[in-house]
Amino acid sequence: MKCCLYTNFIHTPMEATLKPTPKPKQSYDYELAETLNATLVMPELWQPDVDQAKEELSAALYKNQLHINPKVFDDLIGWYTRIIARSTNTLLVQRYSSYFLTLYPLWRPKRSAPGNATPGATRHKLDAYMEWEQQQGIFSEQNPYPELMRLVHQFRTNWLAASIELLTRISAHANTIGEKLLAAPVQLRDLTSVTFGISDPHHNGRTAAILHFGAQKVVYKPRSLDGEYGWNVLVANLMDNGLPYSLYLPKILRYQDYGFMEFIATTSHTAQQPIEDCFEQYGAIMAIAHAFGTYDLHHENIIVGEHGPVVIDAEPLFRCVLSHSEQGENRLKLDKSISLEDIDSKESVMDIGILPHSMLSKLNEEEDAYEDYLVGALYPFALKPMKEFVPCGIGSDHLQMEEITIKASAFPNLPHLYDEPQLPVDHIDAIEEGFAKTHTFLVDKRAYLLNEKQLLAQLSGLHLRLLVRPTMHYALLYFRSISPQLLTSKKARAEKIASDLQLLGKMRLDSLDNITAHEIENLLDGDIPRFEVQSDGSQAYDTPLMFSPVQLAKERYERLNALDLQLQLVTIREKLIDRTKSVAETKHKSTVPQWQAQHAYDIIQSIVDATGYNQDDPFWTYTAYAPGYGSTMVHADREAFYDGALGTAVAIAEAGKLAANDAWLGLAKAILNPILNGEKPACIERGAGMARGLGGLIYAMLRIAEATQDQTILDKAVELAIEHSKYVLSIDVLDEVLHGKSGLLLALTAIYKRRPNPKIKSIMDTIANTLIKSAQHLEKGSCWKVLDGHSLPNMSHGTSGIAMALSRWYVISKDEKAKHLILEALRYDNSFWDTKEDGWIDARVADVENEQSSTWTWCNGRSGGLLARLAIYNALELPFKEDPFVKKALDAKPADIFTEAAPGLCCGSAGLVDTMITLHQICPSAHTEAYKDEAVALISLQSPRSHYCNLTAALFTGTAGLAFSLLRAAYPNKVNSILWFD
Repeated sequence: MKCCLYTNFIHTPMEATLKPTPKPKQSYDYELAETLNATLVMPELWQPDVDQAKEELSAALYKNQLHINPKVFDDLIGWYTRIIARSTNTLLVQRYSSYFLTLYPLWRPKRSAPGNATPGATRHKLDAYMEWEQQQGIFSEQNPYPELMRLVHQFRTNWLAASIELLTRISAHANTIGEKLLAAPVQLRDLTSVTFGISDPHHNGRTAAILHFGAQKVVYKPRSLDGEYGWNVLVANLMDNGLPYSLYLPKILRYQDYGFMEFIATTSHTAQQPIEDCFEQYGAIMAIAHAFGTYDLHHENIIVGEHGPVVIDAEPLFRCVLSHSEQGENRLKLDKSISLEDIDSKESVMDIGILPHSMLSKLNEEEDAYEDYLVGALYPFALKPMKEFVPCGIGSDHLQMEEITIKASAFPNLPHLYDEPQLPVDHIDAIEEGFAKTHTFLVDKRAYLLNEKQLLAQLSGLHLRLLVRPTMHYALLYFRSISPQLLTSKKARAEKIASDLQLLGKMRLDSLDNITAHEIENLLDGDIPRFEVQSDGSQAYDTPLMFSPVQLAKERYERLNALDLQLQLVTIREKLIDRTKSVAETKHKSTVPQWQAQHAYDIIQSIVDATGYNQDDPFWTYTAYAPGYGSTMVHADREAFYDGALGTAVAIAEAGKLAANDAWLGLAKAILNPILNGEKPACIERGAGMARGLGGLIYAMLRIAEATQDQTILDKAVELAIEHSKYVLSIDVLDEVLHGKSGLLLALTAIYKRRPNPKIKSIMDTIANTLIKSAQHLEKGSCWKVLDGHSLPNMSHGTSGIAMALSRWYVISKDEKAKHLILEALRYDNSFWDTKEDGWIDARVADVENEQSSTWTWCNGRSGGLLARLAIYNALELPFKEDPFVKKALDAKPADIFTEAAPGLCCGSAGLVDTMITLHQICPSAHTEAYKDEAVALISLQSPRSHYCNLTAALFTGTAGLAFSLLRAAYPNKVNSILWFD
């Protein structure tokens, strides 16, 4: 993969920089930015180094008896200067800026266009600076940046070795290249030019290149082509056995750790049908990649040629999952919600890289935010304006690094009609048709292909790429490591890289200990780390694999079924149609109630528009990365309150009630049709919890019944509780709110408040007494075990949530044992207090080094802790405001979801809004009012576009939660709290 936005990641000036005059609004070509960022901004300073490179190259060519075209020699030197420019331009411009700000503090550069300065522009100051730099000896052995010079020497050594290696390989295989890939035999002397920089540098600076033999071209790859070979074998077998599409497979020459590939030229059509055919083939490629786990198929790895889309880079042919670390195993045990073990989930087509997806543009600790850019083979990268830092005014006094607006003018990954790129959004039906036909073919032929043809057995022993992290993450880390301060020491750079790797991987479950050292070593030398794994191997870099890549591909293929097809088709349409943009664009940036409500209605309408149907049973897909699987998973669960259709229906019902929208109310009720018609709930097999169990079903039915004013729904909720509670309680081993008995107890107390029933009372008594008996009594208070025996604080999985549920029962029972236990539970919870941050720590990840240990979330932070205490003190008739922990929590500084908007009631700002409004309604104070207003303003004004996602249209973890919080903010007396569970 070629990195796209190098300089976006390095514009964090460590020394003073010159501020240019205001920028005109003008867009430049994306290719121009790429070229400029690989151009030396002060070539005069580098001339001695370049001359030395020329001498060394000439000597090496003579020694190896390699005779090349003069243009090829120039191309090799040009490659070297680009390598140097990438890593030194920003440093030199920053030093130039600092130099003149020191001598001439009032001087400012004039605005200059990107690239070379206009003819006749003055360069007296620039010449003076370069003379000063030469006196300072910036490129001498005594220079102030020894690590920079080490890098430059390493670059030249690597470049020279790679250059001679490339020419030697061309010479050795010239006849074969001509016979197999070109129209006629060729020799090294027929090589007329070379285009470098079409891939990232790996393995000591080696990059892919385009070899020009006159008008003919060949692609050289200095790494194994086993991935491309495997893709060709796979697809060729499928086509031989009836694949409904003929996909073009590029010719390749494969050697041990390098190879050559046919160059695929882009083309433009003059009729509509080839465009439709192309997008159908795209759908077919996506289905094949989805079936076997081929990924990283972004916009640079598929090119549309004369015969349609062609996969030109398939390095990670099969997915590879490293084994879990001990920390990862513990986290999976502590939070089974992320393991999806009780949900019929499928791997998502989102994992492939073909559909649009966001690219990381910064680390969380950075203050300067950059817009996230979308990439993907089915996306016109840089069609819309984007920002890039490039050198401007080169060769003049006005030299500066300036942010400009750029747009791409070429889109090799998309078909063109009369030279105009055709956008996937206009051809979704064709893409879906290609995917569906191919998916159906793969399912129908599965047994034959796997058993009789032994398709995957043919692909054993291949060396495939192991993508440990996205390539863009590595590019980001490298450029963060070459700031002026860090270039003074290799050790300082190594420590910075290690720190950033830890920051990027702090929530990972897999074991990277044996790989991190390789990552640091590569990045220190300017390489993007590249790792390989054997397709039938059991480990990689002394790290065990969960499965061999071939085995993982086989199991993935075997899981294809009709449900998978349905989920993936919904995903494809949602990602390509991108309704989220229209919602974001019509959003009213106002805290006026009617506009907040309209904002919510816009979101709800987009969710309604995204509804899928299966035999008149509405659903929404839910797509999220599941660390336990090492991939993105998708499911469509009708009965999950937390991340399924049931929670989404509650938000739709509340909006329908406020807007008097019968269609919305009808859709919310339709979610319950199977259950209302007598179907046995699937959620009873998942336990009692509020997230996906019986508790969530009952509470959601209560909310929908009240919003729609349909008492039959409430009657059914009571019936289900009485009928299934005994069984559910017998299988549920957990006590917590989200996945255990306390969730059901909260739901039943809410039902009992509306429909007092002795049978419901009996069930509540059973649950409460079970919780009282299962409590552990420790020196620091009382608590309950979770799966691995480790007790937790907080709301969702811990003591305060269980205590809140018991307090609701106490209001009914007045049981003194419960009262004593509740207070002891709070004492245990308070033992996890962080005095520095004034909050209860998130003990699930206490063993992970974080910049902050406490959060404002409902699930494991202050919001949930405060709500639980308010419920408890109200029930026990104790003064809420007098609790010293409450006082401190309400005096804590806003952070995380209090400063950056996030959707969802569980971990997001939506839950914060619901909490703060509830606190102020029940126990008003200046603190609660200020926090309420701040939280409401946050979601009203700062909800970014990425939160309007109908692939996560969930209440507790997605867009429905955002819509609900806006409704609650607009009309707090008409929309009751969800998290209050009352």
